[in-house]
Amino acid sequence: MIRAEFPRFLRFCAVGVANTGVHMLIVLTLAELLHWPPPLANAMAFLGANLFSYILNSRWTFATMKGDASRYPRFLAVSLVGLAISWASVELAMLAGLHYLFGVVGSVLLVAVSGYILNRLFVFRH
Repeated sequence: MIRAEFPRFLRFCAVGVANTGVHMLIVLTLAELLHWPPPLANAMAFLGANLFSYILNSRWTFATMKGDASRYPRFLAVSLVGLAISWASVELAMLAGLHYLFGVVGSVLLVAVSGYILNRLFVFRH
């Protein structure tokens, strides 16, 4: 089963990389070009990138699960779990006296794996 899931997991990771680029493009456009306050620009970028990620994941990564718009609230919930894991990882690294980037780097694999599993079982299940 793991061997069958690995190509899908790689597609999920590729969408995550593209999603990061979309997030950065949106936040830079809103904050630098349109002069929005950076926290608001970042929040809007999160939402825009999250929608982008949902569309790609539902049509490419999990296409065989026939995702539709009704699954988006669950997808957003899983994304917010990933945000909480990332936040907690940074906090824990700092509490341990480490540079915050150790928490960021440490959370990348944890968020990717947990996000994939939650999306596969909760959002895009058969």
